[in-house]
Amino acid sequence: MPIGALLISIFAGYYYTKDISRKELASSSLMFNIWYLLIRYVSPIAIFLIFIQGILPLF
Repeated sequence: MPIGALLISIFAGYYYTKDISRKELASSSLMFNIWYLLIRYVSPIAIFLIFIQGILPLF
């Protein structure tokens, strides 16, 4: 499941353009910018760490 979530976050963050995402979400500018930052940079890193933790319980 983490691999699916990682692929979805990468797809939503890098394949979709900002214009398409803004039209789909129809939210305020501040909320959209926060969402875009999270989906593009924070989510893939967090999901990758969860995936690694599931394979090698280091933390």
